Amino acid sequence: MEKPSAEISERLSKSVIPQNYKIILNPDLEAGTFSGNVNIRVDIKDERDHIRLHTKFLQIQNVKEISAVHNEINNVDEVTFATSVPMSTYLACFVICDFHYLEKNINSNGIGNDFKLRTFAQRDQLHKIKFALDIAQRATEFYITYYQIPFPLPKLVTFNLKESDIWIKINNNQVGYYRVNYPHEMWLDLIMQLQLKSDKFSLLPPTNDYEFLTCNVRKLFLDWLNNYESDGADVVEPDLRDLVYYYGMKSGTIEEWEHLWQIYLKEEDVQERAKLRHALERRTMLVYRSMYLTLAWEEKYIRSQDYLIVLDYLAQSPIGAALVWDDVRTRWPQYIERFSLNSRYLGNMIPAITADFNSENRLQEMETFFVKYPEAGAGRQLVVVH
Repeated sequence: MEKPSAEISERLSKSVIPQNYKIILNPDLEAGTFSGNVNIRVDIKDERDHIRLHTKFLQIQNVKEISAVHNEINNVDEVTFATSVPMSTYLACFVICDFHYLEKNINSNGIGNDFKLRTFAQRDQLHKIKFALDIAQRATEFYITYYQIPFPLPKLVTFNLKESDIWIKINNNQVGYYRVNYPHEMWLDLIMQLQLKSDKFSLLPPTNDYEFLTCNVRKLFLDWLNNYESDGADVVEPDLRDLVYYYGMKSGTIEEWEHLWQIYLKEEDVQERAKLRHALERRTMLVYRSMYLTLAWEEKYIRSQDYLIVLDYLAQSPIGAALVWDDVRTRWPQYIERFSLNSRYLGNMIPAITADFNSENRLQEMETFFVKYPEAGAGRQLVVVH
C-alpha cells in the first residue's frame, strides 16, 4: 500500500479518479460566505488505505438548473443542478449582478446539438457587446467544425466586465484636500500628457504650472457642463473625465452643482455615474456636502451598494468626516436595518471616518457611541490613553 509522505501533493494520485461530485452549498450573500458538504465518488485503480484531498481554489462549474423548490421552513429556494459533463478542467464562477444579455444560436453543423451563446453586460451597455457576440459565435462554430468535437454543455456564457483605466494622477488614489507641488519638469510632463489626451487644453505657455493646469481643467469642465446635450457640445476624453469632473467642480457654484446632479440622475452608464458621484463630493462647503448626504440616502437616487462609497468620498476631508460621523451615530439603527451588521463595508466605515479624530470631544463621542452600540465595532476593546 502507498504510505503517506511528509509532502502534500497538489493533485490526486493518477490511480484515484473522481467520477462524480455531489455538492450542497448554502450561500450567505450578505456575509459573503457559504457552508455545505460534498460527497465524492472515486474509482481507485490500486489498493490503498488513504486518499489525499485539498480544497484550494474551490470552484463550481456553470451547470444547468433542473429544479427549484422553495423551503418554507428555512425560507430559502433549494436549486438543483444537473450533473456536469466530464471535462478536462472546471473553471467557472458565480456572478451575482443585474446584468442583461444578448444571445445567438450556435449552429453545430451536425456535430452534437445546437446551443445558445449568451453575452452578459450592464443593461445600458448591451449595444457595445454586439460585435463581441458576433465574434464569439463565429469562433465557436469554427472550432466545432475544425476539431469535429461537439460542445459538451447546454449553453455558453460570457461576461463583459469593466476594464481598468491607466492614467497619471495628480494625487495618488485621488484622495486628500492638499496641493501637491511637483518639480517643474514633472508638471510639464503631466501637462504634455493632458494635451496629448485632449486638444481641449490650451497650448499657452504656463506661467504657474499648478494654476495653469487647474484653470484649464476648470475651463474644460465648464465647456462640457454648460453645453451638455446641446449640438456641438464639447466631449471630454474618457480617460480624462474623472479628473476633469472632480477638479472642475472644485470651485463650482450651487447652480453648477445642481446642474451636475441633474446630469447624474439622467446618466445610465454605470462607470460614468461613478465619476459624477465622485465629482459631486468635490465642493468643500458644508452646505453642499450636507445636501449631497441627504440626497444620497434616497435609494431612488443612489443604490445601496454605492451609498457607502459616497460616504467614503465625503469622509476624506475633516469637514466631511465630521458630517458623516454625526449622521452615522445619530441614525445607526437605520444603517443596520439597511445594510446589516454582516456588511464588511459598513464595518470598515467607522474606523475610516474616525481615523483622524484627535480631540477630547471626539473621544467622548466615540466612547458614548460604542457603549450604546457595542456591536458597531471595537467598543469593548476601546482603550483610552490620557
